[in-house]
Order: sequence, then structure tokens, then C-alpha cells
Amino acid sequence: MAENGLTDKQKLAIPIILAAKTLTAGVGAAGISFTTYCNWMERPEFAGEINKQRELLVQVAYQRLAQGHEGAVNVLLELLENSDKRLALRAAESILDRHVKFVETSEILTQIKEIEKRVDRLDKTGQ
Repeated sequence: MAENGLTDKQKLAIPIILAAKTLTAGVGAAGISFTTYCNWMERPEFAGEINKQRELLVQVAYQRLAQGHEGAVNVLLELLENSDKRLALRAAESILDRHVKFVETSEILTQIKEIEKRVDRLDKTGQ
């Protein structure tokens, strides 16, 4: 066992499992059974490491999407000026839809932060 409590087989299996399209395909490609995977997931060190690596993959994907964000917005803005009115309308609808989602998400996040503050205050007062 390594310093982090994972066997060599577990360390090798994690990236294979995460790279697969499905969990079933991943455990098969890693050369383990689904039962073995389930047993491993019951161990905090394995579950923690696979979740940590999954989160890193999500962060990398998000960063890649964020890099293309400005270009995507520019395309939509250019399409607003398109002579094909149907295409311009679809671009306008897309922009408005995304704006509404952004506003809604921002409002929800603000509400969550306010709830968290209230919970913290209640925890500190012991109520």
C-alpha cells in the first residue's frame, strides 16, 4: 500500500475508470469486476481519491469551456446582424435565454449565501 492507502492496482484503475464513457466500461477496461469497484468505493481512501480526480477532470473541462466563452458570445452577436432573419431571431433568443438563466442562477447563489450566513449565525449562538 502506498502512502495514500491505495494499492498500485487501485491507482492504475482510477484514471481508466474516469476516462471511460460508462462505469461498466471503465471497470472492465481496468480489469476489475463491478463488485470489486463497489468494495473499493466503500474504502474512504479510494472513494476520496476517485472523487478528487473526478473533480479535477470537471475543473479542466470547465476551464476549456470558459476559454471558448468569448468566441461563442462573439458568434452569437455576429449572428444578430445576419441577413437571414430566422437565424438572427434564433441568436437573439439564445442570448436572451442565457441571460435569463444567468440572472436566475445569480439570484439563487445570493439566496444560498444568505441562508449560509443565517445558519452560521445560528450555529454560533447555539440555537
